[in-house]
Amino acid sequence: MATAQEKANWKPLEDLAVRRPQIRPCEFMFMGLSGEIHLYKHVATRRYINVHPNGDTFGFDPETGDYNRVSNLTAVAHVLT
Repeated sequence: MATAQEKANWKPLEDLAVRRPQIRPCEFMFMGLSGEIHLYKHVATRRYINVHPNGDTFGFDPETGDYNRVSNLTAVAHVLT
C-alpha cells in the first residue's frame, strides 16, 4: 500500500494508455513504488501492472522478489486477463 511519502503518480500509466488504449487508468489503483517502478492494481482482475516512468513495464517474480522487464504487450495481457 502506498505510504504518505509515495504520492500517487498516474503519468506512467497514462502514458502507457496512450500506446495501449485497452488500458484505462480509471480502472487502476496506485499501490506504491518499488524503486522507480510504479505499481498499479486493476480493480477487476486484482492483477498488477508495473510501469517505469520511461515506459518500460515489468513483471514481478515472487520466487526471487525481482522485477523483470517484459514487453508492454505482455504486461497488458497479464493485467487484463
